[in-house]
Amino acid sequence: MHHHHHHHGHNQPQQQNQYGGYQGNQPRQQNQYQGNQQQNMNQNNMQNQQMMNQQQMMYQQQLRQQQMMNNQMMQQNNMMHGQLTSVPYGNMQQQQPMFSNYQPPQQQQQQPKPQYQQQQQPQQQQMNTNTNVNTNNTNLTKKLNTDKFDDKQRDQPLNDAQPSLRPLKTNKEYTEKDAKEDAGTLYKAFKGFGSDKKTITMIAGRRTTYQRVMIKRAYNQEYGKKEGFIKRLKSETSGKYEDMLVNLFKDAGFIDAMVIHDAMEGMGFNTDQLLEVLVTRTNQEILDMKKVYQNKFKETLEKRVGSETKKTFGSGSFKTFCLKICEAKRPLSGKDDQNAIQQDAEMLNRQLQQGKKDDTKRTFVQVFTERSWSHLAAMAGIFQQISKKYTLMSAVQHAFGKSDTCKGMQMIIDFVTQPYDFWAKRFVKSMEGMGTNDKLLQRLVITRCEIDLFSIQQVFGQRYGKGKTLKNWIEDDTSGDYEKLLLCLCGYVD
Repeated sequence: MHHHHHHHGHNQPQQQNQYGGYQGNQPRQQNQYQGNQQQNMNQNNMQNQQMMNQQQMMYQQQLRQQQMMNNQMMQQNNMMHGQLTSVPYGNMQQQQPMFSNYQPPQQQQQQPKPQYQQQQQPQQQQMNTNTNVNTNNTNLTKKLNTDKFDDKQRDQPLNDAQPSLRPLKTNKEYTEKDAKEDAGTLYKAFKGFGSDKKTITMIAGRRTTYQRVMIKRAYNQEYGKKEGFIKRLKSETSGKYEDMLVNLFKDAGFIDAMVIHDAMEGMGFNTDQLLEVLVTRTNQEILDMKKVYQNKFKETLEKRVGSETKKTFGSGSFKTFCLKICEAKRPLSGKDDQNAIQQDAEMLNRQLQQGKKDDTKRTFVQVFTERSWSHLAAMAGIFQQISKKYTLMSAVQHAFGKSDTCKGMQMIIDFVTQPYDFWAKRFVKSMEGMGTNDKLLQRLVITRCEIDLFSIQQVFGQRYGKGKTLKNWIEDDTSGDYEKLLLCLCGYVD
């Protein structure tokens, strides 16, 4: 571990964050990475151990009382210490330690703080929680959930997804004036000899996609006559740092459109890469990607995907599966009806046992493309009780054999039932063994940092890091400005 990573956040400028609190001295997030922290405790932290245990016990007791008093509200907001502390997962994911709370002071700066605490609630519960929340947090709840940044976010398989990105303002608060100011700062950063990389990293690493696109436009209007923003960015930077910056300043959907394009180019057809993007993107993300694709390649994404996936023989279910997803009509998660979930499971099971093969395939494609992610996750949860013979995973395999459609549906099951594990495994894939798959690593960090990368980092540390955090892995695999930018997007802001 390099020394310069140790004291993150100590000398941050006292900048107001979106809660009107101050970034530099936010109270610590309580339930982070505990499993890992304990393995990694340095010698000099040993004496904290007992203090810790006592605090933990006290904390647990306090919690239990408070939970009994108001269970409903506790699920949403754990308001201990006047700090919104996120409560791990609902019943779907019991693997998480409940409240690993106290952390030795030496390590406080090590973990990123989640920016958007309030995202836990699904919309329906919005109304009634406000009444119980003390007033200074009420406006927070409203403010963060009406923000554009958060809508994309709410449609995830689990409703506790937390981003790692730490922008200084929400998209709602960020104005043309801010964009002009940031553009001016970048213009100055580009000018000096050897350009001011620290400033470039701070802006690129602490703005949302929406804000970065505004900055690019403002720059081009103001300074772009001779040389456009992206061109200038390229001439001032190099290597992986340059690649990453260029990707960060592209329009929403650009990375996804390019990944899909690459998956279909050339001789081999990279199903895995195509599916990773198709099956995990929200409706809005699919619409963004289609728009970019059409502008860039002058044909619709559907047309291209259709011609790549059509089979000369067989039922053509893979083509149907991909094209249905491209329609971007999946219902939102979190509004599910238990009866409908039960009926779907029974219908699929009945089809498997007695339906004609083609009908069965059709029904599976329909359910997997027309139901919300949380509906599919719940269905996967009850399928085996209903079927006795199959899990939803093995049912898919039975219906489709070892085909691309099978791969796509199994990927959906994986993603909707354990989304953070799904992404954590991909992070492992990008960095394990010799060398780093930088394309994959960059794509994962850029596309997840505004959605759930904070949640992914927790799961990575607990289950996939082999005793290290994602931060440690990135430090071991990357260096220089590239490393700093990656870590900044992961929420480690110096």
